[in-house]
Amino acid sequence: MPSVQQNRPRGWWYPWIFVGGFGLVFVVNAILLTLATVTFNGFETREPSNRRNGYNDKIAASAEQARLGWNGSLSLHPLSAGSADGGRTARVTMTFTGAEGHPLDGLDVAVLVWRPTQEGLDRHVELPPTGPGTYARDIAFPLPGLWELRVSAGRGDSVQWRTIERIDLR
Repeated sequence: MPSVQQNRPRGWWYPWIFVGGFGLVFVVNAILLTLATVTFNGFETREPSNRRNGYNDKIAASAEQARLGWNGSLSLHPLSAGSADGGRTARVTMTFTGAEGHPLDGLDVAVLVWRPTQEGLDRHVELPPTGPGTYARDIAFPLPGLWELRVSAGRGDSVQWRTIERIDLR
């Protein structure tokens, strides 16, 4: 039996455009879903319920800090424009005065250098006294960008003063 060759109708491939378009959408969505689940999840702490439970203690500490009347100011002086890996070095200085305006000496000043967008770069740094009511240290920041400095100061084991400052190192 002889075979008859039949020509395909014009535009026979148009439905495959739609199939390919939907396939592309599925592939892009799968990539975005994967990236969303394996990157930074946005949690600042591993146990948010424990932080919530201590909220009243933080309110009491804030009231005690206001009662003391201490004033603290943070200044940041960049020392280097950046290393080959993009890091920066800056001098972090905290100045403290009492309620009457006199410098506060003999404080233990600590800074938590915290990277809000990346884990593994956080560290604690002690600021030694450098003058009357002044505490400072050169700190190396491994990457440029947004950092948070959580400063605490006190005498002995108790912390009487806290603040959080966000800095942008470009």
